[in-house]
Amino acid sequence: MKWVQSPAVDLTVGCGAWSLLFILMAYFYPTSGQTLVLGFYTLAVFVNAPHYMATIYRAYRTREDLSRYRVVTVYFTTLLVIALITAHVFYRLIPWLFTVYITWSPWHYMGQNFGIMMMFIHRNGIKVDRKERNGMWAAFVASYIMTFLTFHTAAPDSPFVLSLGLPARMAGLRVPLMAFYLVVGIVILGRMARRVGWKPMIAPVTLYVTEFLWFVMPAALELSAGIRIPQTAYSTGILAVMHCLQYLWITNYHARREATAEAASWRWQTYFGILILGGMVLFLPGRWFASYVLGRDFTLSGLIFTALINIHHFILDGAIWKLRDTRIRRLLTSTEAAEIEKATPVWAMAARPWRLSGAIAVALLLMLTGLDQVRYYLGNRLMSTSSIAMAASMNPYDSMIQTRLGRAYAASGDRVRMEDSFRQALRTDPDNLEAQNAVARLMLESGRFDEAYIHYKQMFAKTEPNAEALMNFGALCNQLNRHDEAMQSFERVLGKLPNYPPAHLLLAELLDADGKTSQAILHYERYASLKSNAPSEPIDPQLQSTLARIQELKASRIK
Repeated sequence: MKWVQSPAVDLTVGCGAWSLLFILMAYFYPTSGQTLVLGFYTLAVFVNAPHYMATIYRAYRTREDLSRYRVVTVYFTTLLVIALITAHVFYRLIPWLFTVYITWSPWHYMGQNFGIMMMFIHRNGIKVDRKERNGMWAAFVASYIMTFLTFHTAAPDSPFVLSLGLPARMAGLRVPLMAFYLVVGIVILGRMARRVGWKPMIAPVTLYVTEFLWFVMPAALELSAGIRIPQTAYSTGILAVMHCLQYLWITNYHARREATAEAASWRWQTYFGILILGGMVLFLPGRWFASYVLGRDFTLSGLIFTALINIHHFILDGAIWKLRDTRIRRLLTSTEAAEIEKATPVWAMAARPWRLSGAIAVALLLMLTGLDQVRYYLGNRLMSTSSIAMAASMNPYDSMIQTRLGRAYAASGDRVRMEDSFRQALRTDPDNLEAQNAVARLMLESGRFDEAYIHYKQMFAKTEPNAEALMNFGALCNQLNRHDEAMQSFERVLGKLPNYPPAHLLLAELLDADGKTSQAILHYERYASLKSNAPSEPIDPQLQSTLARIQELKASRIK
């Protein structure tokens, strides 16, 4: 068996043998508190972000590589930079970009697993015909389709993810896809093992099991036991970490082999130093510049950078890692020494003054990273209002932190600071419904009805309100004798929540007052039906009053 690093490292990291342990963490993650949240944010600095830089290093390292992949390295990159700027101006683009990222990422993980499996097959001289290769590819694609159906046949678990809204019955297709994955894999891998024995097949089989654990097992648990984890957190959390470590494992090997083939010096410490610093550059300075200099929302800016850097990574990765490329194939699948034309790294041509500037930039970058980590830690100490306030002072252009601070002030009864925090959240993100509703509630509770009316009208002009905002606005309009607006608002509530009893009752009362008896009866009866089927109290005086009113209206119609 021809290993890349060592049997332990290759099987554990490269082939994902540790997947079961990490996936169990994913299932317990929602109840594990803030510790893992903070841990993942720090881990991203040393694992997730460097893995993106590994692709940048690979594609932009030399003039030759930059020119060879210029369609992606230059033209597509320019397009994404334009999208980055546009999304910071028009926040409505964020769900679309983030949905592309979330939907594409499992395909990217699946493709990497398949590519590494084929690499091990070729490294060990295992002959695989086209039918076997295509069959294995089809099985891996089937595992991805299972995840795709899970994403897009259910309601999204994040306000920044859109669902295609596929019919729920299509989720049942995961059962035959699961059977296809298992049968095809067992047949083809078994056939290979009979030809070469099981020892050379250890790595390919481990990768096939890893693919099962990543994509097939979650669907199996959901279908059989109703156990489901949030897909967005799963794809961007546990799976991303395992994928990134796997990626760093293979890119480290490729970079070392490339340096040896070019007869160049190689130090893994230098390589990983470049990746870590480069990862910091990709994710941090742009976000802080967008928030502090341009006044854009720090959290939303993070979503934009995350989505577009990932999309760029997916495209670039697909262009540069192909085993049919003779250079890549020679470096990854051959264990013999290889010689390739030596190329000069772009940064090696930098003059000394630029190197001094680079050293200063690195120092500033490390300071910014430390500041970002401290701010994130303070902002996630949910039981400490002072910590959240300190995080907000470090970067006041973060609607998520300001909203969190508003909640903390609400819990302590500090209504003045609560309103200030929610209003600051709205200045950076007008679509923040929680902050919009919180400010409106404060106005209603303090009797500032005219001001609340203006606030709601401005809110509705900028964003799509939720049911809470529409109910409160309807009640406010009723209070201000704006009956037409009140009825329209309650009707919009029922468009979102058709079985919401209070909306039916209030709308019925308005129709009743306007003499629209037939329509009022329909809503009174719907309210009575909903309350009778799910009574909140043993005796509901309001329900009894409604039933009596229904009888009165029906009697008046008969007369």
